[in-house]
Amino acid sequence: MDLGASLPLLIIRSEGGPVLSPQTVSRVLTDYLWVFLVAMAISLATTPLFARAATALGIVDRPTGRKLHAEPTPYLGGLAILAAWLVAVVLGSLVFLDDPGAKGPIIGIVIGAAIATAVGLLDDLTDLKPVIKVGGQLLAAYVLIFSGVGLKIGRVLLDPLGLHPSEEVRMAFSAAFSVLVVLAVCNSVNLLDGLDGLCSGVIVIMVSALTVLTVTLARFGFDEVYDPTRMIVCLAILGAILGFLPYNFNPASIFMGDAGSMVLGFVAAVLFLLLGDLNIRYFYGGLLVFGLPAMDTGLAIFRRVRAGRSPMSPDAHHLHHQLIRQGLTVRQAVALLYVLASFFAVAGLMMVLIRFRYGIVLALFVAAVMGLVITSFQLHRMGPTDRITDETIRQLPKTSLPDDQQPADDTHDQPGSG
Repeated sequence: MDLGASLPLLIIRSEGGPVLSPQTVSRVLTDYLWVFLVAMAISLATTPLFARAATALGIVDRPTGRKLHAEPTPYLGGLAILAAWLVAVVLGSLVFLDDPGAKGPIIGIVIGAAIATAVGLLDDLTDLKPVIKVGGQLLAAYVLIFSGVGLKIGRVLLDPLGLHPSEEVRMAFSAAFSVLVVLAVCNSVNLLDGLDGLCSGVIVIMVSALTVLTVTLARFGFDEVYDPTRMIVCLAILGAILGFLPYNFNPASIFMGDAGSMVLGFVAAVLFLLLGDLNIRYFYGGLLVFGLPAMDTGLAIFRRVRAGRSPMSPDAHHLHHQLIRQGLTVRQAVALLYVLASFFAVAGLMMVLIRFRYGIVLALFVAAVMGLVITSFQLHRMGPTDRITDETIRQLPKTSLPDDQQPADDTHDQPGSG
């Protein structure tokens, strides 16, 4: 049985739509591949330009006592990602969304991404207060919801539970849930940005998995608005990150900063909602694909609350910190987390493409394996600080270290990131 063909057929029939003849995967990719190539080419070309501009303007992470790197490293990598993604999305929408009425969702996505990036950039430059940062994320989420993205998630989540509220209640639930998704994904991606190449590489893996699902759906073309929208957004962000990654891998020549992690988190949240709006299988599959940042964020909150600290307080016990303490180099730690992200991505794909009951068993198996890993390595605990040596401190992103491990330094610098 062709799983890639059977699942969209089930969705079409369940919604009363016509059964269409599927295109081949190669035909879909041939149609949209140029969006990916445009984004990657622009990102490859403009990332060094943004690095030079950042250096000329003094927007750099300086190598003081609190920093990891030996040379001043420019920010603004996030702007290169946004620029490449934005150009590819605009061109893609002009080609594939020729009806003005079909551009509503992608306009909301673009405006929301710009807002999220602006908030991240301001945080890079001025160290925004958390409440202002969250306020900017809420504004980006509102724009997204106003464009119609995420407003079907209530039906997807409530109908299987036998809950059938009024349309107003369902829409309100969908809007509130979508806002939480945007906030959660933006901040979890931001927390993941702790080592050179980690955040960008993990997002590449996750978006690649979502692209597989998007291509599977686009074969049928039963949604003239959201099929092209998903394809354009997916391939554009994938190309933009792959063009940036060579400059960001250890040792990084440019940092994406909060501007980069915010745009990646926002677009990742958008893709989750665009797929989660379809049915419960895509929702659970998306959750598994986002398993690594979700696990890291969940463990961070659990550790801090368990230790009597604020969930928002920083610490040096994220997954990448713990791997460094085990003696891994930065590149080894990043490579291992790539493998873990790939495990979650494949599990998410299987959740969607196999029978749902088998998918549930798979999800329980993944949860059991992760629980074993967490308890075996005590990732849910703060851990002793005496295992941190001078060498591991040099390996760690020092702006994330607890205050009692920070070298004395009276100079204020922007927070460093990968």
